[in-house]
Amino acid sequence: TFTGDADKWQGNFVLHVYNTKGVTLKDLGLTGGDAGLLVNGSEVTLEGTIDVSGNQFGGIEVSKGIAVGLKSSVLTVNGKLVNNTEESGEPTIWLVYNTDPAKTPQGNIEWLDEPAEYIYKTKDNGDYQRQYYIDSLPINLENVLPSSSLVLLEENDNFILVVDVTGTDIRELEVDHSMQGTLPEFSVYADPSNPYGSQDLNSAFESEGVTVTYDDNNQEWTINFGEKVTDTIINKGGITFYLVIKDQDGNQFGTMYGTTEDNTFSYEVLRVE
Repeated sequence: TFTGDADKWQGNFVLHVYNTKGVTLKDLGLTGGDAGLLVNGSEVTLEGTIDVSGNQFGGIEVSKGIAVGLKSSVLTVNGKLVNNTEESGEPTIWLVYNTDPAKTPQGNIEWLDEPAEYIYKTKDNGDYQRQYYIDSLPINLENVLPSSSLVLLEENDNFILVVDVTGTDIRELEVDHSMQGTLPEFSVYADPSNPYGSQDLNSAFESEGVTVTYDDNNQEWTINFGEKVTDTIINKGGITFYLVIKDQDGNQFGTMYGTTEDNTFSYEVLRVE
């Protein structure tokens, strides 16, 4: 157990295995740090039950430091992993990738039973990771476009909102906004063949010139607001969206009852003359 870990990332691991081979860890609890275990330029095997619950940022990092001569890490998971505090962005294991154009991994993970749920994620500091979750992948809002709050549209361009999410059995994206009374609030669905939800709703979107597509592979909605609605947004000077993501089990990211900066996206939208 690590004690005295301060808020925010300090690089405090309960156990750090550095530049070595043949390490076997069995029936351990690693808790209280920024993360439980760092496998750094080493070869480590996990056996028995390894509990990495109760760390601020996740369970196990697999990476390779910058020292000359370090080899890529290898983590072999032959035991059972436990992480009762797994959350979106706080995975049980994450594998760090290099920042080269090819994004080569800094190690390898070998499993008896590989988790079905993993994502690739670019962190705020530019680190690129493959994150593994042993429970269902938490719902998360990965990316929203436009990324800039100022949107300059050329002549005949429409306002397009792109929402990229992660999660297991994603069902619905609920979209509220600041143009109540002018533009209906709506939901779209994680169904490539019918993201509108029904034929009647499809017709309602089409009547406003709005088109929606859903990419199942990337879990991404693209909403093209069309000429009519885009002109209305421009005439209003812009729009603010409030987004909520829901899965089939009733879990959700965000709420319309006490929205936060995490699910609020404001845009000033202008037409370039």
